[in-house]
Amino acid sequence: MYIIKRLSQNIGLKLENYGKRIDRIRLQNITIDKKEFIEDLKNAIYNKIGYAAGKIGRCEEYFMYYKVLIEKVKNENKIKEFEKHLVFNFMNQTGLFPPDFNFILEYSEFYVNQVKNMDCLGICYATWELQIIKAYEIKNKLIYYVDQEPDRSIPSNDEACYLNLFKDKNILLICPFADILRQRATKDIFEGVWEKIGKKWFYPKSVEALQFPYGFSSKTQEQYSTAFDLLDYIKLQIDKKDFDIALIAAAGLAIPISSYIKNTGRIGIS
Repeated sequence: MYIIKRLSQNIGLKLENYGKRIDRIRLQNITIDKKEFIEDLKNAIYNKIGYAAGKIGRCEEYFMYYKVLIEKVKNENKIKEFEKHLVFNFMNQTGLFPPDFNFILEYSEFYVNQVKNMDCLGICYATWELQIIKAYEIKNKLIYYVDQEPDRSIPSNDEACYLNLFKDKNILLICPFADILRQRATKDIFEGVWEKIGKKWFYPKSVEALQFPYGFSSKTQEQYSTAFDLLDYIKLQIDKKDFDIALIAAAGLAIPISSYIKNTGRIGIS
């Protein structure tokens, strides 16, 4: 009986791994390449139209997958086990709060709508990604998230990098540590950091900062009732800024911020 049980477990594991590989191949077949992403971004900049790019990682996919799971799986123990990891990923990793299951479902529904507003959505070929895309009928242009990043080739390849599109543009940095990044946004520091690959400064017209508190901080959670309230505060600050392109690092708020900026006719990249 033990041998039969072990064989069954091994067969099940192999089938599961095979399924994951098939899903990864399917995702790879529907993603665009970096060249198309840069061309779309270039078109948005030159024509001065709203554009949003963002990425979802494993942490965001935890709360996006939650509704899919509870509708599909009837085993309460499996759901409770998932919820343990869900709470950690929702609050500690993505900085969203409160970690109440009803609020998580509410935020997930809101978040999915913001995801659908992305002109280019970065994905990481994670386990549940294909299920999430199908369940929510996500029709965006998809791209492997690494291809949304500035080029890191050795030597640097300007044709494969979008930073030069930002020349003479007003840049806004949005993240909890934006002030220090703005201070370091100089030609000497930039070229020093990228000296190994020979990447050159891209000469933006200006670089400004919009800093906000970390969502996982207890002080932040005392000041703002929910992540929606923190997001509303950030939107108010955005409305006070004069910029062309925003570069965003905001964990679980990043895509909603990118989406909001797109809707104002500007460009948000997270």
